[in-house]
Amino acid sequence: MKLDTLEIMGKIKRTGWILSRIPIDLCENVAERTLKVAFLTLHLSNLLSTKEFKINVDRALKMALIHNLPETIISDIPKNVKDKIEENKLVDIYFSSLSEALNGLKENEN
Repeated sequence: MKLDTLEIMGKIKRTGWILSRIPIDLCENVAERTLKVAFLTLHLSNLLSTKEFKINVDRALKMALIHNLPETIISDIPKNVKDKIEENKLVDIYFSSLSEALNGLKENEN
């Protein structure tokens, strides 16, 4: 994995925290949030998985770990800004950024 990506995630503060006027040194960053989401995903997957209801934990964890990767390219877009962007345009921006981030990770594996 490209360490630059992890470093960037660790430097980007969550916009909602900043807009809520929480002191910058106390604000959660994207890497912290991603790790929390991954652990929550693992915990909920174990709680909810039954014989009748199977959860693909591997897939769920991968989704949890990559869901914030676009923020390494487009930063953490505040909700009030997202609300003003046409939904299909926002989806395009998100997935093109995700693709770019994932390609960057692949290129640095070798």
